[in-house]
Amino acid sequence: MDNEQKLDELFVQLFSYSFPKDFKDNLFFEEPVYMKARHFAVLILEVEKAFNIRFPDELIDEMKLVTYHALLCEINRLTSLQVVS
Repeated sequence: MDNEQKLDELFVQLFSYSFPKDFKDNLFFEEPVYMKARHFAVLILEVEKAFNIRFPDELIDEMKLVTYHALLCEINRLTSLQVVS
């Protein structure tokens, strides 16, 4: 399973729907997505747990992960940096 499929599956588990493909570049907090801040926090925590990664605090503080596409790109970057033993 690739990272995008895994992220889609996580959305279904957390929010009971898959993320609409047409909105991948829309901000989570604006129309038409309107994600609440607490749901975003849960999403970030669950993504870190599911992918066994840790997002740099700067990315979260500077709101760099607020689109599906940006989140997926960072997941791909962080998972490709992991050493497989």
